[in-house]
Amino acid sequence: MQESKEPGIREVFVIKTNQIDFLGVMVGHDRDRSAVQGRVTFPDGARWSFQSPPGDHAGVRNQMISLCREVAAWYRADIVHLAFPRLIGYEEFIGVLRESQRHIGYA
Repeated sequence: MQESKEPGIREVFVIKTNQIDFLGVMVGHDRDRSAVQGRVTFPDGARWSFQSPPGDHAGVRNQMISLCREVAAWYRADIVHLAFPRLIGYEEFIGVLRESQRHIGYA
């Protein structure tokens, strides 16, 4: 199957504790270029967002993994990581997320 010319979700990183709710998404722009979009929410309601410009997929991914490892170590948390074999659109991702929540009892 050929990848779409539209950006799509390549990987998702989540770190969630009672102190932090971190979500980072690697958005693929094509086979070799990716960017990161994310947000962090804290218990006091503060919310930060972050993003990177599109760049070499391997380099952007390595930076994202390093960031997640640092955040997880600081909060003594695990990283939940989802990687997709191809770029998927937002609607398809939401469907995957809803289906996974049904299997673990959230929906």
